[in-house]
Amino acid sequence: MDGQPVAVSHRRFPAPGLSRLLHTRDRTCRFPGCRKPARFCDLNHVRPYTDGGPTTAGNLLALCRRHHRAKHDGG
Repeated sequence: MDGQPVAVSHRRFPAPGLSRLLHTRDRTCRFPGCRKPARFCDLNHVRPYTDGGPTTAGNLLALCRRHHRAKHDGG
């Protein structure tokens, strides 16, 4: 290994291991004040996948369905 990151396949949905990591990291919906447990939340791309946003821990966060929809509906 030369210190370069391992290439990751382009996928829209996180692999199971990444999902577990994110649910553990976030613990609850990341919307301020929302306490919905992360394990019941959607994993949302901060930079949209359709705009080239990677499916990585640095570009994903847990949002409950209500706040996920609000983000995409502009609310």
